[in-house]
Amino acid sequence: MRKNFILALILCIGFLSGYSQLNIGGQPLSYQKDLTNYSFPTETMPSFDIPVMEQEDRFIGKYEKESYRFAKSFDVNYSLNNSGSWINLPDGSRVWKLGIYSPHAYSINIIFSKFYLPQGAKLYIYNLEESYSIGGYTNRNNNINNLLATEPVFGDYVVVEYFEPASEKGKSLLTIGTVSHDYRNILKLFHEKDDQFGASGECNVDINCTEGNDWQKVKHSVTRIIIDGSKLCSGALINNTRQDETPYYLTANHCISTTDEAATSIFYFNYESPTCNGIDGITTQTISGSTIKATGPDHKLDFCLLELNDDIPASFNPYFAGWNRSENIPQNTVSIHHPSGDVKKISIDDDPPTTGNYGSTYDINSHWWIHSWEVGTTEGGSSGCPLFDENQRIIGDLTGGEASCSNSVNDYFAKFSMSWADYPNNDEQLKYWLDPDNSGVVTLDGFDPNGGEIAGCDTLSNFIGTSTLYTTQEGGYLAGNNEYGDLAKAEYFESTNSHDIITGVIFYFGAASGSVSNLTFAVWEDNNGEPGNQIGSNTKALSDIVTDVENNDLTIVSFTDAIEINGPFYVGVYLPTEPDEYVGLVTNAEGDNATNTGWEMLSTGLWYPYSSTNSWSISLNHAIFPITCSYVGTEIVPKENSFVNIYPNPVSDRLTIEKGTLFKLNRIIVYNYFGEKVMEKFNSNDLNSGNIEINLSSLSPGFYLVTLISDNEIITKKIVKD
Repeated sequence: MRKNFILALILCIGFLSGYSQLNIGGQPLSYQKDLTNYSFPTETMPSFDIPVMEQEDRFIGKYEKESYRFAKSFDVNYSLNNSGSWINLPDGSRVWKLGIYSPHAYSINIIFSKFYLPQGAKLYIYNLEESYSIGGYTNRNNNINNLLATEPVFGDYVVVEYFEPASEKGKSLLTIGTVSHDYRNILKLFHEKDDQFGASGECNVDINCTEGNDWQKVKHSVTRIIIDGSKLCSGALINNTRQDETPYYLTANHCISTTDEAATSIFYFNYESPTCNGIDGITTQTISGSTIKATGPDHKLDFCLLELNDDIPASFNPYFAGWNRSENIPQNTVSIHHPSGDVKKISIDDDPPTTGNYGSTYDINSHWWIHSWEVGTTEGGSSGCPLFDENQRIIGDLTGGEASCSNSVNDYFAKFSMSWADYPNNDEQLKYWLDPDNSGVVTLDGFDPNGGEIAGCDTLSNFIGTSTLYTTQEGGYLAGNNEYGDLAKAEYFESTNSHDIITGVIFYFGAASGSVSNLTFAVWEDNNGEPGNQIGSNTKALSDIVTDVENNDLTIVSFTDAIEINGPFYVGVYLPTEPDEYVGLVTNAEGDNATNTGWEMLSTGLWYPYSSTNSWSISLNHAIFPITCSYVGTEIVPKENSFVNIYPNPVSDRLTIEKGTLFKLNRIIVYNYFGEKVMEKFNSNDLNSGNIEINLSSLSPGFYLVTLISDNEIITKKIVKD
């Protein structure tokens, strides 16, 4: 072993993403105009016995697998006519404001029992410090139920602000029917990392760990649900025999059993850590509201089939899970869920389930009995989640059981086969909705509405375990500059059939210093088990890396032209060589990982894995996350004479794409930090009618990748939304 090292620092990171539903974004008028001289009334919620509720929650969590309660809900009646106050503006428009105070609440969320907005009206909810807001809700949020549930807002005081244009005066319906007081600090649980996100047990396994490798498409069907502003469950989008993208959604009756609960539920798509045991996920992809199509009669069957109020945007990368209505016993089963509202997890039972009974109210033999989980467990908040057979088809939804991290046994899932048509009424069975043409099929595979043309993007990772920054005993960083004069660091990745280009890479640096150098970030192809030819690169100022480290931010490097990968590859960085300039990459702690994928180029110019006796004789992975995508049928031929310019950057609202006549644009896709689509514009006349303008006002501040696709070229640019 050529070097000694010591543990310098243990690093933990987490992101706080602002919540959002299908809305236009933007800011309340009070943020833009001086309305501070106008006072408005405040409604105060009554106090309640929090210790008693917490004791009830502990009892429920210990003895029953119920939905996860986190808030106390108050029934209220605050309307535009009986509460708040109006501010008349010079142009004839007006603003209504109401303060809501619930002492000691960690967050507050609101349900509108009457909700109808006319054209041009906007609704926002924000905290007293004006540091956190949700909205703007508009007439696109109108629905047949005239109900709207909103997401939690930090703090014990929130302001509801409604803007009404002069031409639409008096045309709105707006009544607050429920105010929910969060007594569990649910937003902190969602967003602050402390060994595990949220409250789920340590035995739970992230969906993006190796155990979830075969479930990367199916996972997009599963979501977290906030119900009635006060409790959490899980469920999944489900396919029908027409495969027409009807947003049917399966969960449990004990989670959602009334029209009001369905109408006031919020469905969170793609809430997952982008890596195994990694950073927190995004919570910006949500749908509000649904209607019940069918559910178990008198709690005899524990299923509920919903239709979501909105079609699922392509940017959510939705997947409609398949199903199996036979009574055939599967060889093994998998469940994907959100225990305690945590990021998405996977549980695996390697053995066949048996038929069982759960409680006296349910029909006999109506459940699949999971005797024990070999991987993971379920918890409150997992309720309603799907049980998949070995062919990745839904065969049940979670009712309850004893399983926990301390003893992961005895879980019960309501049988899909009995929910299918055991009862004759259309609103008591799945058959009428999921097989509307009475085809009689017994099994149905899942449906990907992208049709394989765009397989989507994912952020790859080898990173498992504790985030660590190692220093050497003599000075410098094991995964960076040190006294041995290392020239570069790299991470090895297996190529996959579902991803064939790299559009960018995310790096996590734990240390950096310097203002002179520009760092080169590169991709190398595999050459008989070690880095070979360099097939792509980009540069970034070291001073930018220093800023990222100071802010505990990740560093995103995008590639001007997407890099094609045809097999194993390596991603890394050439180290700075100027005096007193350095970087240090975060790795995991030795022993946290099963395989070694970290490489370094020594001062001799030769590559060695960390496990080599010429290197460290240890096994490590770098915190390097390539963003890989697939564009089936698209030949990538970068052209020197293509002219593309994107401005302004940073951008606040509208982004302009200026391109030359040689670049015939077919599609524009915007990806977020984690390589997930947040916006997509397909082939249309305006894509090639001169400069193109994209409205990004609905996106949260942060880094994004804008990918431009032509017939024979793909160009990716990084932008910053401020």
